[in-house]
Amino acid sequence: EGEYRLFSTKSGYLGVQNIKSGIYLNGRLDPAWEGYEKARAIYQPRMKYFCTLGCGLGYLCWQIYEVSHESIEIYIYDLDETMLNYALQYGVLGRIPQEKVHFVIQPDPEKLMKKFREQYDLYNKNIAVLNLEIDAVDKLGKCRTQAEEALSTIYSSRNLLTMVEQNFY
Repeated sequence: EGEYRLFSTKSGYLGVQNIKSGIYLNGRLDPAWEGYEKARAIYQPRMKYFCTLGCGLGYLCWQIYEVSHESIEIYIYDLDETMLNYALQYGVLGRIPQEKVHFVIQPDPEKLMKKFREQYDLYNKNIAVLNLEIDAVDKLGKCRTQAEEALSTIYSSRNLLTMVEQNFY
């Protein structure tokens, strides 16, 4: 439908591919397990918020909600409602209670990035987890550079934390 194609993964969950860019928004084997593994890697008990630019079919949002013992608030930022509708209709986003999921839809990429960057204060205070989905970053046009810088900062911090943990063991 449009620029997206839904497909069945080997586990039976649905997946989605952006036909225009060729990017698979989730893995082709078991997106729920992949979401769980990522959620376990990025969630820490002191976190109160999960903020993501784009959500795919909602597997990571659902798994981070489960890993947090249903305590985390989820904020999804996007340029339009296309993927959110897919995530609610075909994905697993509907498994999270409506009062725990907040949608921030802003068709202007600059305003969307400004709103998303406001979450950095929460991230720097270690009470928020930030995530950027590649498909959502691709849609940002001239604001893509800002998102890529944010993505680099977030993943550098995560990699450093992983290395510190591995060195500890």
